[in-house]
Amino acid sequence: MGVGLGLALYFIQGAPSTNPMVILNAYAQVFAVSVAEVLVCWALLGGVLTGAFGSSRWASVTGAALVASLLFGIYHFAHSPPFNSIGMVVLLTAIGLLTSAFFFTSRDIYATIAFHNFLGVYGVVQALAATDKLGGFTVPQIPLLATAVASLVVLIGSDVLIVRRPQLQQAGTVR
Repeated sequence: MGVGLGLALYFIQGAPSTNPMVILNAYAQVFAVSVAEVLVCWALLGGVLTGAFGSSRWASVTGAALVASLLFGIYHFAHSPPFNSIGMVVLLTAIGLLTSAFFFTSRDIYATIAFHNFLGVYGVVQALAATDKLGGFTVPQIPLLATAVASLVVLIGSDVLIVRRPQLQQAGTVR
């Protein structure tokens, strides 16, 4: 679901490139960062903050979504230009709101990462197109693809060994 909706948004925004290899390489370039952003801003902060806004499900999710999105935008002040400008932080906070809507609706970390990653892919491909550097992305970029695969392996491994294993042990299905 996250891949489909993310890809649809990529094309709806006016895809700077429709070349599948360009899209795959850009997806791989952004993936490790998207994993970290979703885990910290939505899974961790969003999960903790959901309980901090009262007993109303609507109020708690709305509050958590707003804070997680704002913190996502603000954290970009630590980046290099143009990501550390006020205008970009406002734009990224809005992107955070889209990710929040997806996360708090689906409650699926993997789908949220896939969705959020496509929002970053659009920016990367747009920047490459603006600087006439898409040509380098028309062939497989092995280091980018390897980093994305490694990130996915770490994500799945952490999920299975750290998150799900204790839950399964508690349920008595794993020894």
